[in-house]
Amino acid sequence: MSKKFFLRVRSRHPSHNGLRRNRNLLFPEKVVFRLGSTTQTLIEKEINSVESIRNSSDKLKMKALFLENNVPTAKHYTLNEIKNEEVKFPILAKKRFGSRGNGMVKLDNTEQLDEFLEGDTNGYYFEEYFNGAREYRLHVSNLGCFYACRKMRKSEATDRWYFNSKNCIWVTENKKETDENGEFLRFSDEPNELFNKPENWDDMVEASKNALLAVGLDIGAIDLRCKKDGTFIILETNSAPSFSEITHIKYVQHLKQLVNSKY
Repeated sequence: MSKKFFLRVRSRHPSHNGLRRNRNLLFPEKVVFRLGSTTQTLIEKEINSVESIRNSSDKLKMKALFLENNVPTAKHYTLNEIKNEEVKFPILAKKRFGSRGNGMVKLDNTEQLDEFLEGDTNGYYFEEYFNGAREYRLHVSNLGCFYACRKMRKSEATDRWYFNSKNCIWVTENKKETDENGEFLRFSDEPNELFNKPENWDDMVEASKNALLAVGLDIGAIDLRCKKDGTFIILETNSAPSFSEITHIKYVQHLKQLVNSKY
């Protein structure tokens, strides 16, 4: 029998450990899969190149690539531009190499912006605030969207201008079936009403694929915000999304298809 190799996983996040030495991810040749890691290897076959990880991690580079590739996104400003251009409020001050909303600040007027600029602005850029009613995370590759969740704010959440794991629950597209211990078994065919799938979902998936390809990633998570009228923007690409149990299952299933498709 020909030799098989485990998928080589390059990640520091503990939620990705289930991909390591996973017998469902055996291949006839060595393949490396990077989740946020820029560690170089001698392995030629790779899922997510070092360059694509860097493009995704540097949010200013990511935004420039979005514009070059006609990906719908919020208008952004560098530190110099925000000081010299007329801007439309509210705006967000965001970390260029930030993640999970760390350090993000909403500025509603010129006075708040001026006060912010008097402080430590090292590593910040700015973008117009898109007041969307719903936010989704789509896990995509060039093969399409293989898993999606809605970030739904908790009823008790006080800061309601952003969505993150602290003030939201994650709602799946279809209802989940569990065993007697509450462990996930499968998704049912019954739609989850709370997911509230937009009518132009196919357009959102296509834009998410284009965002992924713009930065060069083979697979990753795309955060998207939409309004009730169907208008939407791509917020960012994420090359190292944290995994829940279900996310892990979906990635194992899709990675097999993706590696076989690419190589």
